[in-house]
Amino acid sequence: MFRRLKYLKWMCILSALISFAGFPLIAVYGWIRPWPEGEAAMRQRGIKGTLFMLSGGWSSSYTFGGTGESWSKERTRTFLAFPESFRAGELFACVEKQTSGMAEPRREIVPEKGAVTLIAEWLLSGIISMIIILRWIRPLNSLGR
Repeated sequence: MFRRLKYLKWMCILSALISFAGFPLIAVYGWIRPWPEGEAAMRQRGIKGTLFMLSGGWSSSYTFGGTGESWSKERTRTFLAFPESFRAGELFACVEKQTSGMAEPRREIVPEKGAVTLIAEWLLSGIISMIIILRWIRPLNSLGR
């Protein structure tokens, strides 16, 4: 029983470290691989400020049946717009959908609640990560003396 709690403790520690390091890495990926069309759609909607990518995804499907072939693809990215997200408390998702009958993809901006919760979670995981790192460093310093 206690052994399982020990594993659960280490899983929580690792998840805090990964989430604290992961959010900035996803934003860096967003800067390395920008999506100009999606960001332009955000600007057209009136969302100002610096965009930090939080997540991204895509999906596609292809079907062939008695009525012929059809395909569809969808890609999405969720952004934290600084300082807009702090004022509104919203994250902004840009969703692009295209099907075989469309010449141009359709982009839609979807506001999502949860910006404050997400930032609070990231700060909490940072505090937990710093406590853990300091606990690991303290015994190493005593060995060197």
